[in-house]
Amino acid sequence: MKNLNYTGKAKLKPVLILTKLFTVILIIFSCSSNDDGSAAARANSLQVFSGDNQSSYIGNQLSDVIEILVNDQNGNAFAGTTVSFSVSEGTVIPNIATTDATGKALVTWTLGSSIGEQILTATAFANDGTPLIGSPLNILAEGLDLCQILTNTEQLPIGPDAGTETNSIINVSDDFIIAPDVLVSINLEHTFDADLEIFLIAPNGLIIELSTDNGAGGDNYTNTVFDDQASALIIDGIAPFTGSFRPEGVLSGLIGNEAQGDWILKIIDDAGADGGMLLSWSLQLCRS
Repeated sequence: MKNLNYTGKAKLKPVLILTKLFTVILIIFSCSSNDDGSAAARANSLQVFSGDNQSSYIGNQLSDVIEILVNDQNGNAFAGTTVSFSVSEGTVIPNIATTDATGKALVTWTLGSSIGEQILTATAFANDGTPLIGSPLNILAEGLDLCQILTNTEQLPIGPDAGTETNSIINVSDDFIIAPDVLVSINLEHTFDADLEIFLIAPNGLIIELSTDNGAGGDNYTNTVFDDQASALIIDGIAPFTGSFRPEGVLSGLIGNEAQGDWILKIIDDAGADGGMLLSWSLQLCRS
């Protein structure tokens, strides 16, 4: 009887071991699967839902929020994933976000000071610490210059009859308040510069005197830039006035006015005989 009892106990050990092993397998399986036996959902991939490739003026917030989408292994939206954000420059708010019930994490982006491409990077990880598919993810935006240069290249006659007026228009379609630095550039041909009176007229009717009766009997204004910050005065210049000159009026008087509307370059030929041609002119306006 002792031998039989010993043998019986020996046969029970493998059964107990197999039972415990089967229990462990069941526990592992139940933790990684749903009630129907399918694999439990887990964060799998990261992608841009909306907001990529926007543009705005440097230092300004993009008009649309950035939406990042996290999907599970079956392509369904996945909630509860932490997404971290960083920018090459500027500010992103918040810099850490958790995906909502639609699988999205939303942030706003205020651009930095560089003109051109700027980059926002989103990163997210699975529970085991591995990066999601698509992470890190770069979102691009373009920073626009606060200053714009508009040009009219229509050629118009100047003179030759005394009192003849030449008016050339540049239309500004954007609605913004003018900030420093206003510049006016002109190219014109004329055989007696001292006959000319040149003005800039703003959309609100404000008149800025650029140059009147300067240059004596010299010819032309060639790549002439009117700039309040220039060291040379236009009244001291010599035709063809190539370079930058302070105008007779003050361009900074335009600061704080609205930019939108028609800007007029008015040229008056106040003497007869000599004449010429307006070749082109440009206007630089900046916003804050």
